[in-house]
Amino acid sequence: MSSSKQFRAFVSYCHADRIFAARLQRRLETYRLPRRLAVQVAPLAGQAQGRIGPIFRDRADLSAAADLSQAVRDAIAASSALVVVASPDAVRSKWVDREIELFRALHPEAQILVAHRRGDPPEALPAALRMGETEPPAADFRREGDGARHAFLKIVAGLAGLPLDALVQRDAQRRLRRVTAVTLGALVVMLLLAATTVFALTSRAQAVRERSQAEGLIEFMLTDLRKKLQGVGRLDVMEQVNQRAMAYYAAQGDLSHLPDDSILRRAQILHAMGEDDGDRGRLPEALNKFGEAHRTTAALLARRPDDTDRIYGHAQSEFWLGSAALKVEDFATARRRFEEYSVLARRLVAADPRNKDWQMEGGYAQSNLGTLALRSEKRPDLAQAAFERAQVHFLAARRLAPTDTGVVRGLADNQ
Repeated sequence: MSSSKQFRAFVSYCHADRIFAARLQRRLETYRLPRRLAVQVAPLAGQAQGRIGPIFRDRADLSAAADLSQAVRDAIAASSALVVVASPDAVRSKWVDREIELFRALHPEAQILVAHRRGDPPEALPAALRMGETEPPAADFRREGDGARHAFLKIVAGLAGLPLDALVQRDAQRRLRRVTAVTLGALVVMLLLAATTVFALTSRAQAVRERSQAEGLIEFMLTDLRKKLQGVGRLDVMEQVNQRAMAYYAAQGDLSHLPDDSILRRAQILHAMGEDDGDRGRLPEALNKFGEAHRTTAALLARRPDDTDRIYGHAQSEFWLGSAALKVEDFATARRRFEEYSVLARRLVAADPRNKDWQMEGGYAQSNLGTLALRSEKRPDLAQAAFERAQVHFLAARRLAPTDTGVVRGLADNQ
């Protein structure tokens, strides 16, 4: 494929598929082609060998616009290929059709690929793609289709101009080597942790040193190693890691004898493990970890009640407990936790009104109460008042950081 363009591809998608489109863009830009195939693909200007290259995804909300922006038109003109996220919502989007039509007008011979996200094929393909004699090649990301991994490799093969079979074979070999290395590394770390725990019983002085080493190992297992295990799909090994860490923390009992850095690390790791359980639909296990994290951040805050970092840490514990309660429809507990989160957020804003992050916490806290009132308690009056209070904080944050995309997104969601 030609390397004269600024972007390897332009991703066309509707608002309902924005999360999927963002993930697809990120995966394409971070994917590294297998070494023996990378030499066959010319990198774009400024890109390293083996990288697909920049992928353009428009972040603007076009719902109120009359036509495509000039930035979108320029990006389409500078793209070598078009990737269309197909879904029933995309069929109803005039912007997706316009982007397809403009790309075809500017690049009549260029590659168009379809990332089939949702819905049956006849109901998911935008009208502009059905106008030709043949439909463009599609990668079906649905479980009943190609599956996420194989569909992603189809997109990569199409953009890179590589045979799909060769790419799948090389990618599988690379993933196998990675899984083997990560699994062996996890076993080694678990053995080291077990040995560390045994030696920590010998003396108090030795226990202090070994505790630091054990917590360092746990931190590695629940951060760097956790990301690697998620990347290669070894959830079974990650579960063993989580269980070993929970057993270690359960044995600590009273937290009063622990130094502050140990308690802080404990809370952060418990939040991460709770998120893992929540993502896998294991709410009782998630609640157990969030509850232990709440006990941890409460102990930390009690030592220094005016420390904003500790207020923030305990606010996160309240949020996660409220979110978990909401998922099991325990609305009374959810409201109590979200109100506690709101109290802590107000303390953060009062401590430093010019801190953008604290203003965002204030907005999120009120937005949570509004969502609870609207969707669960069926109280639009309470929801309206909460969203208006949230808007005050989001607008304050935007004045402090007008170009921060996270701030703009929070403000837009609240509106």
